[in-house]
Amino acid sequence: LHTMSADQPAIESNLPSEDELVNVLEDTTDVPMRRPDLKLYQSLVVDDEVRELISLSDEYLQAIGYTDHGIRHVGRVAMRAAKIVRLVGGNAHEEDLAACAGLLHDIGNLVHRSEHDQASAHIDFDLLPSRRSSLWEFERTCAAIRTHAQHNRVPTAPVSAAMLITL
Repeated sequence: LHTMSADQPAIESNLPSEDELVNVLEDTTDVPMRRPDLKLYQSLVVDDEVRELISLSDEYLQAIGYTDHGIRHVGRVAMRAAKIVRLVGGNAHEEDLAACAGLLHDIGNLVHRSEHDQASAHIDFDLLPSRRSSLWEFERTCAAIRTHAQHNRVPTAPVSAAMLITL
């Protein structure tokens, strides 16, 4: 978090404190796989094809020496992103989309580690339109996935901002 100068406009008062963000980011409790309140996330986390993509990506990364990027990692990122959206005053729908982006953010690693955020968004583009109820949801999820590994990008929505903070 940064401090504002006197000439900057006031930021909404519902922004989380630095302590609240640290608490979310340091939470290492087991990830709940069942979140019926997050409809899109729940449909994806039990989807066999999505689970296989996550597993294949993790296998590739383990082969080249990276630590866990499997369901535990992406599930934890999903829950952190959802919590951050809630902390900044996002609605339940945005919280669900943030969880989806967290779940899918590393699937592009099965293509290659370099620029995996772009590959993840492309896989999302090919895989998920039939699993989304609107193009707007699809765009928000892809934007968040593309944003997560590019720390110089400006997030365009709370869902993207949450993905930048969680990683």
